[in-house]
Amino acid sequence: GSEELRRRMVTFDDICRLDDKNLRPLVVSLPYADWAAALAGAGETAAGNVTRLMPEDVRLIVKDLLVNKPEEGKIISARAKIISAAIDFNAKGRIVLKEAA
Repeated sequence: GSEELRRRMVTFDDICRLDDKNLRPLVVSLPYADWAAALAGAGETAAGNVTRLMPEDVRLIVKDLLVNKPEEGKIISARAKIISAAIDFNAKGRIVLKEAA
């Protein structure tokens, strides 16, 4: 249905590009281990946007975890988890996901 379509339209990259107000609720409510796996290979900008919203101690752990790239399957499932959470938060009105142009 439309939910499925939305899920395909929202990319992990889109989420990392959200402004602080919309990104922060996701950053704080998902385990940092998921973010660390999801951010592997996502690029400097994406990682920077997300990690600067974390408490300093957590940020250091995540930066540390990013050094050892997890296997592909872990990255994909972590990203899927974050995308699902973002769609859920958006549906509940907690954040606003910009529609992909």
